Amino acid sequence: MTTIDPPETDLPVPYKLGRIVGRVAFAVGDSSQDEDQNPGLVPVVGERLIQFVPAEGTRIVSGTDPVTRVDNRPITADLDAQGDLSRNGQKGVKLWCGVWTCKPASPTVLNFEQFEFELTEAHTDEAPLQLWSAAPFVPPEGTVVNTLVVPGGATQGQVLGWGPDGLAWQDSAAGEVSWADVTGKPATFTPTIGTTATTAMAGNTVIPAAPTADTLSGATAVGKSVLKAADQGAARTAIGAGTSSLALGTTATTAAAGNHIHSYNDLTDKPTIPSAPAEERLVPSGGTQNQVLKVGSDGKPAWGVDANTQPPTLSAADVQAGTATTPSLITAKVLADEIDRRVAAAIAAIPSGG
Repeated sequence: MTTIDPPETDLPVPYKLGRIVGRVAFAVGDSSQDEDQNPGLVPVVGERLIQFVPAEGTRIVSGTDPVTRVDNRPITADLDAQGDLSRNGQKGVKLWCGVWTCKPASPTVLNFEQFEFELTEAHTDEAPLQLWSAAPFVPPEGTVVNTLVVPGGATQGQVLGWGPDGLAWQDSAAGEVSWADVTGKPATFTPTIGTTATTAMAGNTVIPAAPTADTLSGATAVGKSVLKAADQGAARTAIGAGTSSLALGTTATTAAAGNHIHSYNDLTDKPTIPSAPAEERLVPSGGTQNQVLKVGSDGKPAWGVDANTQPPTLSAADVQAGTATTPSLITAKVLADEIDRRVAAAIAAIPSGG
């Protein structure tokens, strides 16, 4: 029969990993390896001494093709020369995340009460799970254990305190202590000496004297003299302005007051303003019905007949000629004369004896 050693591959994607560390040692009496007589610590060393059993025995992984059934098997770990939890010569053990049972694999070498713990993705290489910190505390035999019943109904920020009826959840403000009630507090606090905004200045620090006009850096002699001037006259003297002799008046050598008002009539060389033209009527009078406003021969508006809105009146010759092609007016007399003319012409055209 041929034995097949299948290749190892990585766990499927649904499996997340975490890391566990721990150390085991025996406390023993003094040995001859050192000069003192004090008890010592000897690491527990051996292979396959601790076993980790997963709570989840089987997992179906549907993300593979085909779907895979994974039987989760127990994993054993060694204790190296320093007593550190290890496997295959590397410190620490990596397991998939979930609930595990830690138990002794060789009780004759190392024996302890088995316990459960949960491994999560937060237990990384940089922040592994400390195995023995996850183990429950088992008091020694004969130890009196007192059970404290904690009431329910707490809200965020409350603290457990002793009320009139026993333990009760209280707002954190109820547990505040005033400064006067604090005992054993020091009378003074030693400050932190430094040169920043959050430290204190040393008491023997030499503080420079306040600057004066003479000690200002960057100031010129004139500037310092102005700073030291006792009054306006001294300041003008410092800048070389002297004393002003300006006088108010109305002559060429005096100044006008700031609120002085000049009359327009007193101004010279002012421009001549032309007089307003005489009023001229823009729309002429005298128009009659159906007339329109037109531009006359003198360029001024005048009332007249609008050739576009009132047709011309035809003369008798125009009517007789019959050549007008645009709408026109015919007087009653011209129309009657034209009718008479045409009737007479028609009668004259009748043959005699007919």
